[in-house]
Amino acid sequence: MNKRGIIVQIFIVACALLLVGQAFYLQILDTSIPRQAINTVADEIPIYPSRGLILDRYDNIIVYNDQVYDIKVTYNQVRPDRMDTLRFCSFLDIETSDFEKRMEKPWGRIYTKRTPFTFMSTVPSQRFTALNASFYEFPGFFAQSRNVRGY
Repeated sequence: MNKRGIIVQIFIVACALLLVGQAFYLQILDTSIPRQAINTVADEIPIYPSRGLILDRYDNIIVYNDQVYDIKVTYNQVRPDRMDTLRFCSFLDIETSDFEKRMEKPWGRIYTKRTPFTFMSTVPSQRFTALNASFYEFPGFFAQSRNVRGY
């Protein structure tokens, strides 16, 4: 064999060993990739427990639970071209400028465009029921229910 053929073979074997070594590192030694996969797929949604009623000595209710909803949004999933913003704002009884202001966030360290954030907090049940029937028209938006105390 000539000298050039040996150099080419050594180069190919070195590249193959480098690729096998990199694959071994990524699949066996690196523990951050499974964590990143779980963080990408799994969403932690807190469940707010309802608390008991408080009665006075005559069995009159003093404190009760009232169900409210937090409207959350994932910025990357919002499709303004497919969404009727005026209708969405009318469901929540807000102005279009308020909608735009709530959608503008300091993207970067605090907020990411693929992580859900709270668009509107403590929406009462009466206002939410009309919106709930039309949620499919507003991609990227979803609701999370929780209980608050009423007096």
